Order: sequence, then C-alpha cells, then structure tokens
Amino acid sequence: MSQTAYTLTIIMSFTEAKKDLKKVFDALKKQKITSAKELQIIFFDETGNEKLKNKGLKYGEGFDIEICDSAEATMKAIKGEYVNFCNGKDRWTEGSLDKICNLLKSHHDIGCAVSSYITIKGEEKHVTPAPDIIFDIAEEPFHVKEDLKRFVFRREYLDNIPHLDFEQSEEALLLGLRAIIKSGKIAMMPTALLRVADEASTKIKDLEGLMNKCREESIKACGSVVPYAEHQMFSIVYQYITNNRDKELVYRCLQSVSDKTIANSFPINGKGRLFEERVYAYLLKHRNEKPELILNECGQLIVDNEVLLDVSEHGVYNVAIMTVDSEKKTIILEGNVRTTYVDSEAEHFIRDEKGELYPFEALPFKHDDLLGCDGELVNAGQRFCVEIPLHFGMKLEFVMKYSRTGQMFACKFSKGNFVKLHPNYEHSYYVKKPYMIQMEGNALTVEKNTALKHIGKELTYMRELMKNYQGAKVCFRIAYWLCKAFGSRKPIWIINDRPHNAGDNGEALFKYLMNSPLKKTHRIYFMLSKKSPDYERLSKIGPVLDYYSYKHKLNFLMSDKIISSIGNELPTNPFGKSRKLYYDLYKADFVYLRHGVSHNDQSGWLNKFKRNYAMINSSARPEYESLMTGNYLYSDKQAVLCGLPRFDNLKSENKNKIAFLPTWRRSLQGQKLENSEKRLYSDDFTESEFYKFYNTLINDERLHEAMEKNNFTGDFYLHPVMSAQTDDFVENKYIKVHSEIADYQKVFRESNIMITDYSSVAFDFAYLKKPVIYAQFDFDKFYEEHSWDKGYFSYDKDALGLVTRDYETTLNAIINYIENGCKMEQEYIDKVEKFFAYTDRNNCERIVNAILELDKK
Repeated sequence: MSQTAYTLTIIMSFTEAKKDLKKVFDALKKQKITSAKELQIIFFDETGNEKLKNKGLKYGEGFDIEICDSAEATMKAIKGEYVNFCNGKDRWTEGSLDKICNLLKSHHDIGCAVSSYITIKGEEKHVTPAPDIIFDIAEEPFHVKEDLKRFVFRREYLDNIPHLDFEQSEEALLLGLRAIIKSGKIAMMPTALLRVADEASTKIKDLEGLMNKCREESIKACGSVVPYAEHQMFSIVYQYITNNRDKELVYRCLQSVSDKTIANSFPINGKGRLFEERVYAYLLKHRNEKPELILNECGQLIVDNEVLLDVSEHGVYNVAIMTVDSEKKTIILEGNVRTTYVDSEAEHFIRDEKGELYPFEALPFKHDDLLGCDGELVNAGQRFCVEIPLHFGMKLEFVMKYSRTGQMFACKFSKGNFVKLHPNYEHSYYVKKPYMIQMEGNALTVEKNTALKHIGKELTYMRELMKNYQGAKVCFRIAYWLCKAFGSRKPIWIINDRPHNAGDNGEALFKYLMNSPLKKTHRIYFMLSKKSPDYERLSKIGPVLDYYSYKHKLNFLMSDKIISSIGNELPTNPFGKSRKLYYDLYKADFVYLRHGVSHNDQSGWLNKFKRNYAMINSSARPEYESLMTGNYLYSDKQAVLCGLPRFDNLKSENKNKIAFLPTWRRSLQGQKLENSEKRLYSDDFTESEFYKFYNTLINDERLHEAMEKNNFTGDFYLHPVMSAQTDDFVENKYIKVHSEIADYQKVFRESNIMITDYSSVAFDFAYLKKPVIYAQFDFDKFYEEHSWDKGYFSYDKDALGLVTRDYETTLNAIINYIENGCKMEQEYIDKVEKFFAYTDRNNCERIVNAILELDKK
C-alpha cells in the first residue's frame, strides 16, 4: 500500500466520469478538503485511454490525479486515509465530504460513514433535521446499508479487491460488509449528502453463493456469523421474497438466517411491506414444521415464543381517503386493511371517545394482494369504507377484535395522499368548516373551528415547520393565505394536457371554454411549460400558467377545479415530495378527461385509492360500465359518460397518408426524469422485437413500391414516453420519422389508414370510420409486462379494424388497403356505431355541465 499522504481518496469510473468531467471537478471543488489539497483522485480505466490525463488535468488542475488500469494497481495507488468509490455520475454536495472526514477523524473506532442521498434529477433540496448517529452493530445490527457509493471507508479496513465494479454489485456489497464487521461501528450521516444519478439496486448473479460469501466474510473477520452479517444476508434474500422468484431457492437461503433476525429486520431503503413479508419468510423457512401463529392479548403475533410483529403497532389500517361532509355532518374514511394472517379471525371497528363502536367490513381488493415466491398469495388485499357522524370533541381510533379470544386492541393507522394531515408533523391540521381535524397520538380529533383558533393552529404549524428547516414552505403558505384574503373571488379552473405539450382533450375543452359564458364568471387557465412548442399558440387562445412556476403553484392551491387529459400525478401535484406540506390547503376537485378511450383494465393505477378523482370521464358504453363494475371503486356520482372533447373537432381530409402510431412498452422505456414525463435514452432499445418490427416495416421496399404507385406518404410517431429513441429509426423518402409529439388532430384528419397496436388512438381514427390495423406481434408479452390488464375489450371480438399478429400479415394488409382505396369494411362501421355513446359533437358541453354539477353534489 502507498504511504498515506492525503485525507481522502476518491476512486472513480472513467467510463462514467468522462461524459462530464467538468461537473465532476466542479462538485469536488466545493469541498473545503479540496482547497487544503487533501484529496486524491484515482480514475479506474481498463481501456488504456491515453487522452484521459490531459482531459482530467484541464478541469482538475491542482488535484493529484492517478490513472489505473486494474483493481490491483488501484489499491496500490491509494494515498488517502479514507476512501470513497464513485461511479462518476454522482455529485457530492458542498461540504459533505468535509463533514464525513471530520467525523472519521474524531472517531477512530468507526470503519466507515454513510451519507444520505437524493436523486440528481430531483429539484427538491434535501433538508433533514436528523443528527448524525453512530451505531454499534453488536447492539443494533439491523441498520444494514448496501449502497457503496455513499460509503466513505477507513483505508485500513479495505483488503485487496479482486474486481472494481462501480455498480451496486455483489462485490460492492461484500466490500461494505467487510469494513463494517471489522470495525464494529458505522456512522449514518444525514447531514452529508450525495446527489446520485439513480437509486442503487444490488445486482445478484448467484443468491446462494452471495449468502455463503457473507457467512465467510463474517467468520473470517469475527470467528462467527455475527448478527449484522445475518441481517445483511436477510436483506439480500428479502429482495426475492415477493418478486415471483424460485420458492425452493428462497427456502434454502432462509435456513442461513436466524428466527431472531427475521423478527427484528428493517425494510431496506424503507421499501416493501416488511411486516407481511417477515411473517411469510418465517413460515416459509419453517414450512415443514407448520408453525402456529398466535395473537396474544397485547396484539403481538407470536410463533414459538418469538414476536414476529406487533399487529397494533405496524399500521394494519391505511386510510387512503378522508372526506369531511359538512352538510351531512359526517366523516368518511376509506382505505386498505392489512391484518396479516389473522384476516378470518378479525373484526374491525372505529371507536370514539365514549367507547361507541362503528363496525366496518373488510372487502376483497385484488390490487393490494401481496404475492410471494412462485406467485403464492402472501396476504390478500382488502379495503374498507366507514362513515361516522361527526360531533365536536370526538376522538376516533381504529380497533381490531380478535374473534378467537375476544380481545380487542387499538391499532395504529397510516395516512395516504388523500388524507389532508401530514404524517410526520404533530401540529398538522385540516379545516372543513365548521370542523377542525387533527391527530392526537394515534387518534383523529374533531374540534369546532373558529377564526381565532384557525390562526393559532396555523402559526403553531408554521413554527414546527420552521424548526424542521421548512422555511420556504412557510413563506409559500403565507403567500397562499394573503391571496386567499385579498385575491379574486371568481372560481379558478386549471386545464392541461401533458405539461410540455398541448393538442389533446385539455386543449379542446380550453378552446370551448374561451368561447363560452364561463369565461366571464370564472378564471380559466391552461397549464403548460413555457418551453413547450405549443406555449405561444395556447397563449393566443387564453391565459396560460407556466408549469411548475410560482404562479402555477399558487393558483393551483387557490383553484376549484383541476381538469386534465392525462392520468398521472403531474397535473395534481406540482409540489413533488413536498406535497403533504400543502395538502391541507387543497380544495380543488380533480377531473380526469381521459387521454383516450380506455379499453384495457387500468384499475391497478387508476383506482380511487391511487387517484381519487371527483369526476372521471368515459366515451363508450362498455368503458363506462367497466368503471362501475370493475376495481376502480368510483361511484356513479364520479363516473360520467360524456365523450372526449377532441371528438367534437374530428373531421376527415384525406391526403393519401399512412399513420404509424404504436404505443409504449414498459420494458423498453428509459429511466424517468423526476417531475417530468421525459425519459432518458435506453441503450437496449435497438435489440428489442418492437424496434426491429417497426424499423423493418417502415423501410420495407414492398411497402415503398405500393406507396409510390399510389402516391402515398407516411408519418411515424413514437409514444412520447419513448421519444428519446426516435433517432434509432431510419426514415426514408416515403415515411418520415417525427421527433416531436404528434398533432393528433392533424394526423387523424389527413391520414387514410392507421397502423397501431394497443393504443387508444385507434378509437379516434375508427370514430371517423377510417381503417385501422392493429399490429399485435407481441400480444402475450405486452400484457405480461405492461401496467394494463386485459379489460372489457376483446381484440378478437370487438376490434374496430383488422388485427394482425405477425410481420407479413401486417405488411400485406397495409398494401391491400393502399391498393383498394383505404375503405373501412361494413362490419367495422357497424361496430363503431354500436361502441360510442355519442357522435353529436356536443361532448364539451356535456363535460362542462357535469363539472358544474360537482358543486351541487
């Protein structure tokens, strides 16, 4: 090992760092340790690139920069007392490395320190009031960490490393384990922050092999398998418990983990449903013994004298939606029940301060099913809805009664996005006149609201936020209250399509409203990014709010209706991770216009607990019926059958064009940028069946020959989610590959024929009674991988055009339509007329009337 001459050595992958060396060094120059020349940089480069040093010196003047082409050479080159491994894409925030090094200098018995992190894409600043904590792993072995790039190691605890892998790999995991169990202590440092390109996920090639290596590392260092090593081992196998993996493999691996470790484990990265999975892991490990679960009088789930979990403490009930109805004087609580292996023997109640019980039933809810190995049902999803009459001074708590013994105990409950109380702040509150709702311990309290009390509560809440470094949020709340007191009294409606593009149902409705009497009685805005190519055009129609701007956020809180054609969270949450700090101020009804006709079962992401729309629109009779009878949970007060706004503007002006409009694929989309619909480029895309099918199709000489003969051209558009892959497709003189989002109205109007697959754009085109070809070469794979399940619509029976399942059939069908005038067959015309509820072009009028009716419900 080289003589120690520096405080810190950072070992970095050149493969990643070379893409943006300037940003790498700009971030490092913000550390005080840099100015003191205590920092050494080692670039690990197996390619032998001779230009690296010159480029590195250009931006890294004053740094000691080493270039190594092997793991062995890298380890020998280390001159720092402490070592960090970075993949080159990540950035240490100002002063973070100084904090870590200072802590390690003052605590010589600590083997490594671990920073906190936030994704580099995020716009939210990471602020946490939590102090740095040093854990003795003998006393608290469950604080397992796996993300190597956040570790700063003491050099003496690093042995020679046979491979340098800057991804979250098996080797990286073992490196961290080795250092931690050798020193016996680890520092968790939320005050130090690394902005990472993406969250780490350990890449495991051989589960059993990795478990054995963890055992060997512990035995080598300590003479036995210490509890920390066991917790590390369980965290590894834990990732396999609910991922539809090999049950026998998981069973074998669980034999290496003690019952005590399973019972006391923490979820890794706070993800998963640890409590159900913990019980499942125990039962799987002891499956041959068939252990009996017992719920004791304290609400603890016991097996063989081991407490697997405290049912009363782990959040059996998740309240997804809380609705206060001032006129009916009731509160409605809706959500999920997770009673964990005692379902058939449990009764559920809300209990008030007088001891009165309000029973409710746990109903099946498949979207909350928890599946284990080989698709085994771990815990059946359940939901509930309970309505309780309100009175001042009441106190409500959840209670479970265990039927086998008759015992009854209060249970904690968690709060979802539609409960207007922050889960982490004691003084969070919600007012719906004349009631004020707060949390007191684990109970909801109801008080009479007065102006003086309201002011007092708000000031108390603001003080709590200030103490927790949320000063900017306090300023925004003050701005809200000032606007509330002195702003316009006109109702505010905010309409949108995609944040960066218009041209869909939102724009169609916005145009209608700008020509309606409501323009005078309401403040109506369109929400769209100023960077959008549609911004100037929409600004000529009516007022536009720049997406994510201060003005947009403030008007959002003041708004009465948020009306969107897209169903993701962006239109209903401009505050990102800070959403719950403002949710008590939300008063708007969320209206989902729909992007198109929903023919698949989208209830997994579109159900009431996930979106909670005040109104959800539909266009076709079977589409509306699916909302009423499926797992969406919406009532007939929320679901309406009005038709899509853009249908009012559909017309046909054929210009001998072919439209290629395939939908997206979950498995092919790049990584999503935070607070955006944009995604990064996916390197694997060109190897996909999807790419090969469409790139071959649009470049097929047989198709070109038919197009030239009949004077046709074509337009190919990828779904916006996959727009980063546009340049992969080869365009030609017959078919243009478009990088921009389609002007769908223009495409529908000018095209004679459409080739799609599973996209709802087929319905718009068929609405015009033009021929559609559904190219479904990957039918089975699509539904296995996608976020949709098959719904009411059967392509075999209900398709509004020709369905093809292979390349040649698709190609021949296109050529046949071109050569025969592109006419829709009568059988498909009949299906179109039967499918749609309205063809009268009055959809906007019906939708506006339905929105106005919301105020009367």
